[in-house]
Amino acid sequence: MSGGLFGEAAAPAAPKEEERRTKLYGYDSVASQMLEPYGEGALDTLSLEQIWQGTVKGNKRTAYHSHLAADQSSDGWHVGAGISMTSAALLAAIKNFKGEDMKNLIRPDLYEKVLEEVTMLEPVLLALNFGRGSAATRDTGSFREAKKAKLTVSGNVTENSGNMDPLKAAGDFRTWLVKERSPFRSLLFILSGNNSYYSGHTAELVARAAVKVKPMTEQDFIEAVKARMTKPDQTQGSKAASSDGTGLFNACGGFRLAISEQNFKELTPCCSMHVHAALLENICMRQTFLCYKQPLLLTSVIAMAFDMKLINVGNSCFINAGLQAVLALPGFESLRPTTATERALLEVWSSALALVGASTPQAVNDLYYQGRQEDCMEFLGELVADCPTVHTKLQGRERGHLGCAFCDYRRPLPAENFLTLQLALLDDDRRLCSVQAAVDSYLAQNILQEDIVHWECGNPTCIEAGTARHAPRRSSQVEAWPENLIIQLKRWDVLHGLLNHEVFVDKELRVKEDVRYTLRAVVCHLGETASSGHYVTYRPNERNFVRLDDARVSEIDHNPGQMPTSAREKTYIVCYARLEGVLPVPVLPMKRPAIDLDPSEDFDDSGFVVVGTAPEAKSGGNPGAGTQGDSQPLGKAPAKRVCTELGSEVGLQHGGKAMSDNFGNYTEECRNIILEALRTSETFAAALASIQRQIPHFTLTRANCQFRLHRNTLLAWFRRPELAAIRALHSEPLGKAPAKRVCTEVGSEVELQHGGKAMSDNFGNYTEECRNIILEALRTSETFAAALASIQRQIPHFTLTRPNCQFRLHRNTLLAWFRRPELAAIRGGFRLAISEQNFKELMSGGLFGEAAAPAAPKEEERRTKLYGYDSVASQMLEPYGEGALDTLSLEQIWQGTVKGNKRTAYHSHLAADQSSDGWHVGAGISMTSAALLAAIKNFKSEDMKNLIRPDLYEKVLEEVTMLEPVLLALNFGRGSAATRDTGSFREAKKAKLTVSGNVTENSGNMDPLKAAGDFRTWLVKERSPFRSLLFILSGNNSYYSGHTAELVARAAVKVKPMTEQDFIEAVKARMTKPDQTQGSKAASSDGTGLFNA
Repeated sequence: MSGGLFGEAAAPAAPKEEERRTKLYGYDSVASQMLEPYGEGALDTLSLEQIWQGTVKGNKRTAYHSHLAADQSSDGWHVGAGISMTSAALLAAIKNFKGEDMKNLIRPDLYEKVLEEVTMLEPVLLALNFGRGSAATRDTGSFREAKKAKLTVSGNVTENSGNMDPLKAAGDFRTWLVKERSPFRSLLFILSGNNSYYSGHTAELVARAAVKVKPMTEQDFIEAVKARMTKPDQTQGSKAASSDGTGLFNACGGFRLAISEQNFKELTPCCSMHVHAALLENICMRQTFLCYKQPLLLTSVIAMAFDMKLINVGNSCFINAGLQAVLALPGFESLRPTTATERALLEVWSSALALVGASTPQAVNDLYYQGRQEDCMEFLGELVADCPTVHTKLQGRERGHLGCAFCDYRRPLPAENFLTLQLALLDDDRRLCSVQAAVDSYLAQNILQEDIVHWECGNPTCIEAGTARHAPRRSSQVEAWPENLIIQLKRWDVLHGLLNHEVFVDKELRVKEDVRYTLRAVVCHLGETASSGHYVTYRPNERNFVRLDDARVSEIDHNPGQMPTSAREKTYIVCYARLEGVLPVPVLPMKRPAIDLDPSEDFDDSGFVVVGTAPEAKSGGNPGAGTQGDSQPLGKAPAKRVCTELGSEVGLQHGGKAMSDNFGNYTEECRNIILEALRTSETFAAALASIQRQIPHFTLTRANCQFRLHRNTLLAWFRRPELAAIRALHSEPLGKAPAKRVCTEVGSEVELQHGGKAMSDNFGNYTEECRNIILEALRTSETFAAALASIQRQIPHFTLTRPNCQFRLHRNTLLAWFRRPELAAIRGGFRLAISEQNFKELMSGGLFGEAAAPAAPKEEERRTKLYGYDSVASQMLEPYGEGALDTLSLEQIWQGTVKGNKRTAYHSHLAADQSSDGWHVGAGISMTSAALLAAIKNFKSEDMKNLIRPDLYEKVLEEVTMLEPVLLALNFGRGSAATRDTGSFREAKKAKLTVSGNVTENSGNMDPLKAAGDFRTWLVKERSPFRSLLFILSGNNSYYSGHTAELVARAAVKVKPMTEQDFIEAVKARMTKPDQTQGSKAASSDGTGLFNA
């Protein structure tokens, strides 16, 4: 929001490289910790479970949202503090929303809806904001934070920034969090780049995660608020502000951390190190080894590696298992101390030689151990990358080929080197149950590549037949197999989740007619995620397997050559050594392209250009084409609209209105074709092929063409169809339905009367009654199968399979709506007409004022400078990658909340034990309320009216109007994002405040205990316009804070879970004086998190 947004024309911004955002505001520290594992910008791609995972985790910077992860029964104070901080974040977003700029940003209809909900929500947040509701001041529930602020907590905190009863506000706040639709949430999502909206969104997510995952009942909310309104003792304070680096709270054993496939895929593989038993008698080599004076031959000391016992120093099993595996590989005689990692490996070996029993790989730990569990494959990838002298022992080479789909013509591609292989365990829907099967499937891949330009078959027959430029097929073969082969079995799939089926390890592996490998080591994982659980290593001996579990060594009696795994203990990494003199066997099929080994991922088109014109469509069309071919969208579209290319451009009739981005330059029919292909196609490549067949002028590369679309934009829409609806659809709202609407099937299609209005996707082709049936079934059914059965019984023409039927819905889309009903609400009823160009112009300063010069292009920077509430998001997102917040489930959000970290003294309070530390739970509710109030405040600005659609604005405003009093009642931090909830003793000490009694006042007029119940009720709502608003505007810092807070709060409600009573009790606990234990738990700065995941 630079100076030229709404005023006079601003000079173009000077180009600059994007920098990593590390300076965070107070509330944004929550979001930053949640986003760390996912990548920035991924907040609204995470599910509530994922958000909660991050909330539970926390990190060094967070002293905010992770409070919601505290145990409701034992640490209600911190949960209440989390509610208070959430309220403060939302209040900050509300404040920004009420500004002039926000009115200019949001379309009037959307602005009105959000304002209505904000008006309701603000009093609730003020009542729950015990930290004065400002991002500049943290909740002082943590003793350590209070100490830093030079505050003295001597009594219960009884005042807040609202007139509402905090306990009533706690209930109202939860009620708002569980609402299915919320205009205020939608606003925070759109403006999440603004700190206040981002904080509010995060707070809401964490709170919902606490409600669902912890879980927190309404009574838990009420009790937490009660606890928060009292003075916490030192024990409570210390619990919240621990600095041990392990987290404030322990996550429940049932929490599942859904690590994204991208995280697993990009973890570069491992290093290896062999140790032969042959030359152990040469004792004189030990001195050479220790002194690094000569080239070191590790083969002389290999015998130690087989039974090498390594001590686990806390969560270092991933290092021990990795070392025990790679040290079983031969070929590391050339290892030299040229890098710090190589020197560390040599030192570890010297220690192993000097000791008879177990040893600690301290030198390696110093480089790679951060005090927390990590992915073993990620560690090995970094290790081998830092050992250049052994790359020749691990490096292989593969070369891809492009071949004609109609003849035998082939063209080679540049060769690529690899150090490890990552093998998928799914072949279509078939689970691969052995390493050999996974290798065979990998080598047999032959994938159609539709996005290759300059491709033309050289066969004269294909040229004459007109098929020479049809999409080629890509295959790949390994030209040079390495001496040591390290394989990662991809245990995570985007659609199927954790693949915990048995995978047998072949003792001998054949990859080519004359190339065969023998098994040297296996790393197994026990647990649900790669960054949690436990790692062990197996090595085959003459008859059985030896199990290396840190310093424990035992022999396992398994069938030689096959190691069965259970659902809990899964084969994850296998290490093979190449055998020489292998007799040839029949050649295996060529494999698909490496190094990206996931068949579902897209081809890396580096060095190629996407073709601008596509071949003509084959008869029959694409199964995922949707309405193309026989049918066309209902409504105003003419009987037939043909998109024809004229020269290098295309002439289109578009109602005389120009869209603000290239997508708007397409006709409505063409836009529908694009969105339908992205929504229904099984793969992104198939979607592009379908679009190119039906729209000849579609292009991804012609720079000056008005129809050029960015590949990454389409890829984002393919992965998140609701984003396509939000960013690209400009359909008008449907009118009133007739008294009776009948859906009758005619032939293979269906005739529908729909008031003359046209929807932009197949879901819009259903009548309003049918759409309501679908959404209601997805919202109320216990299982997805039951939802489909209910829909099919009531809508005869409903289909998931008929390719060319205009009523075909994609199964994955419905599954996403079943898991996240609020996404269905956004998709079905909250279509925001905000073009990508509008967002670009908004950030460059020329959207509503005089014409501003276009912003200079710059590289995207990593958002690390966040407000205080964003610390919750950062800890939740650490395991997922930035930008993934809204792809996380509430369970995942709660995991992050429970874990916490140094920076967290906020939403993770909700993770405190309800029974033993209700004060912190109440503080978490208070913080959540503050975050949401902040988002509501931003929502009420003038600019937001111009940004948000009028109809959506009214819905959001209605919910905000109801929610705001609840949040005000729960906001014991005085309702401002600049001041944190003072439930943390450490924060209080920093601020030099003195808490001499219970906190009985808040910023609202509602009873905090009633607000606690209402807050939880909102958190568990299936649909919430306010949530949708926070989800959309979370990129704006103020809105981002509010959006994050709302997400965290909802995650707390859903995942923790937190009932209405939990909210009330947490607020009660937060209103009391926390002890040092509570304070320390909430404000730990040890860098390992507030709570243990």
